[in-house]
Amino acid sequence: MQWVKKRLCPPVDSDSQGIFWVGQRAFGNSELEAGVRWEQVDYSPSSPDLPDVDFDTFSASLGLVNSPSDSLTLSGIIDLSSRAPTTEELYSNGPHLATNAFEIGDPNLTEEDVLGFTVSAGFSNERIEFDTSLYVMQFDNYIYEIGTPFEMDELPVFLWVQDDATFTGANLKGLLHLAVVGNGDLDFTFLYDVVRGELDDVSGNDNLPRIPAARAGVGLSWKSRQWEFRADYLNVDNQRRVAGFELPTDSYEDVSLFVQRKFALAGNEASVFLHGRNL
Repeated sequence: MQWVKKRLCPPVDSDSQGIFWVGQRAFGNSELEAGVRWEQVDYSPSSPDLPDVDFDTFSASLGLVNSPSDSLTLSGIIDLSSRAPTTEELYSNGPHLATNAFEIGDPNLTEEDVLGFTVSAGFSNERIEFDTSLYVMQFDNYIYEIGTPFEMDELPVFLWVQDDATFTGANLKGLLHLAVVGNGDLDFTFLYDVVRGELDDVSGNDNLPRIPAARAGVGLSWKSRQWEFRADYLNVDNQRRVAGFELPTDSYEDVSLFVQRKFALAGNEASVFLHGRNL
């Protein structure tokens, strides 16, 4: 059998230029941060059957950071941004063996726009450290891949499309200093994150594809100047909110262990480590 190499995407010349400004101003215990950016992107595919396209994108953000005490930091950010489609999203028409899919792009895709709101809190002292955030992202013309019931080259066909969508989510991670054992610190760590992605104004199944399930994890570590030992446990929830032509996934657990030794070597610092994953 003779294999014929097929391109996922034709060669494309791309050109981009942009300009941006960022600034910040402090007053009292607060700091105001702002930024704007404009960028132009031009694509010229080598195939005469595909059109040249160009995009103008604009982004702006405004954030307020407040520190009521040395230990606590509160922040809120509102940002408006746009993104030009990538060459793969526009011009793909072939097998993508890394994802085991036949991907088909759409040269008629437009810029992806998003309005986001994020509130965060961070706390840190000698015993406790944690960071948490909540966010809402409202997308106009969100670009994503959808599955189809068709096959090409014995691969499932996926199409690049765009629709309005909303993402909501939360993140939490932290560390608790338990004690000083020997000449090292014994710490307990924890994390949790969850995200939900939904299509707007869609009757029936409004789930976006490829949305990760919620995760929760804990860990225990001991670290000195030369040695580090760490054990981590992660629980990933099942995912039943799936898009068309997706299969639900079951929950699973993962345990990993990490050991590292640092030492001096010819005036430099070197390290040797052993990392066991999915134990």
